[in-house]
Amino acid sequence: MIDLLLNSPPIKTVYNLAQDFSVDAFLVGGAVRDLHINASLGSDLDFLVTGNAKPIAQQFAETYKGSSFCLDKKRSCYRALTSHDGHLETADFSSLMEKDLTHNLMSRDFTINSIGLRLADIFEKKELTFIDPAHGLKDLMDNRISVTTPTSLEHDPVRILRAVRFARKYHFTLDTSTATLIYKFKEKILTSPWERIRNEFFLILSQPDISESLSDLERYGILTLLLPECNSIQPSTKKNTSAFPLWEHTLKTAHSLALILENIHTYFPLHAEALQSYFKEDIEGGIQRGTLLTFTALLNSLDHSGAESVSHTNPLHNHPNNLKKTIRPITKRFKLSRNTDRTITTILLATNQLPTLFPSKDIPERSRYRFMKDIDGPVLDTLIVALADNQAVSSVTPDEVTTLPLFETVNTLVNYYFQEFSGNTTLPLLNGDEIMQVLDLKPGEKVGKLLEMIKSAEREGSLSTKEEALQLIISEGSED
Repeated sequence: MIDLLLNSPPIKTVYNLAQDFSVDAFLVGGAVRDLHINASLGSDLDFLVTGNAKPIAQQFAETYKGSSFCLDKKRSCYRALTSHDGHLETADFSSLMEKDLTHNLMSRDFTINSIGLRLADIFEKKELTFIDPAHGLKDLMDNRISVTTPTSLEHDPVRILRAVRFARKYHFTLDTSTATLIYKFKEKILTSPWERIRNEFFLILSQPDISESLSDLERYGILTLLLPECNSIQPSTKKNTSAFPLWEHTLKTAHSLALILENIHTYFPLHAEALQSYFKEDIEGGIQRGTLLTFTALLNSLDHSGAESVSHTNPLHNHPNNLKKTIRPITKRFKLSRNTDRTITTILLATNQLPTLFPSKDIPERSRYRFMKDIDGPVLDTLIVALADNQAVSSVTPDEVTTLPLFETVNTLVNYYFQEFSGNTTLPLLNGDEIMQVLDLKPGEKVGKLLEMIKSAEREGSLSTKEEALQLIISEGSED
């Protein structure tokens, strides 16, 4: 473990800079946590220094030919941004609050994120002396998520969603007191800004094992808090003889979506690269297309309100205006744009029409073209959601997917889309997630404007590389 730190160029650079400025520097937060969990440091480092953080951040950025800017002037927090092999890397530098490391660490969310390492101990003593006032090391050893203080969730209720995300991401369990606090303060989530709620919720949806994550949210009563419409599909004590009750179908569909996106080469080998690029695109600040599909599938189940089993003939799908009235309040609540709202609605309408539109394996070219022209956008999204829904009903593995009645139809349409209808899809120079990482922005309108600015500049020929796009958004961000 210590060799990984000693041989890390960025950490060595920060130590040298701390020496030059006669200050102490500490590595804290996620890097220390991940060092224990998976023996890696990641690309986002977090440092605390006993002096002024600004010059250290500036010098660090200059060392790696990057850029630096202020994240929070009041807290003296600065970000250095660098690029390595086409990947963005960030290093945050903050001045110690009240020059008290313990106070800073104890103000963090969970014990596993509240551990620090003094760089001087690493490079001078060649030893790891963990500063662990909240006993996070013990929780790491026990695979446990615990709040740092009893008021942690009350002071920032969005941390409740983070607790669920971390537990599922690292396969940890929530300790009893933290689970009790989640039940106690869960309703306070609704007092938080919905932009932050949305961000955390979609991070949960972007993780593997999504059906388990949804079950966690449902078990703690969080899902119906954020999506009260889910009351219509929740498990109940009422005996249900259906093979696939709605809630079970929702979880199966989410699981099938994850399987398809994770095994895209198995499902569509001819177009795997293009599909991977497409579903990694940002449809809106920080939300990838693939993640939006999970959200859409959840809403697709909501459309079956009052049904005893999954049905592909729900009359709601034949009435676009009714569907819009159902979906728009949800997308507004989650601060999603009108464009994203239209995308979701289009996918839901087209997905449920697909089996009846193409009952035969032989699809005339005129029908293929008309179907895609009518969708006017999320064609691939529609096909993947339809396939996931069908796979959820059939419970087949990726290796057995070709046996599905709908697979041949979807495969034919995917081939036609790439070979005849549209051509290749490519990733933008920067996606919304990278923009938020660089400028420390929350999902919202500004991210969308910066994405459009990059696309416009690329079309005009004024930029063509990732580095040029970075300079553009940094300069734009510094003008605000």
